[in-house]
Amino acid sequence: MYKRNNVNDNVKPEIKTTMSMNNDNVDKSKVVDMIALRLIEKWGVDKANYWAPMCNIAWKLPEHLIWDHYDAAQKGKNPMGLFMWLCKRSGA
Repeated sequence: MYKRNNVNDNVKPEIKTTMSMNNDNVDKSKVVDMIALRLIEKWGVDKANYWAPMCNIAWKLPEHLIWDHYDAAQKGKNPMGLFMWLCKRSGA
């Protein structure tokens, strides 16, 4: 057997998935609500119909990927449909 020097097997690094979650005091559900609200405002759609899908997207995808999909969708013929398709393809 060889000796593994300088390896900490018992340390689990904490990984932040979104840029908005850099503050440890912020709850993930509040961050999700903020992202979903910003998406609804940017798209200019009805909050009652799109709140659940936007929260689902904000919960499952990292924030940088959401905004990359938003920018990419602006170039399509049906931007909202393309955005939803890109997010579903990414795992939301």
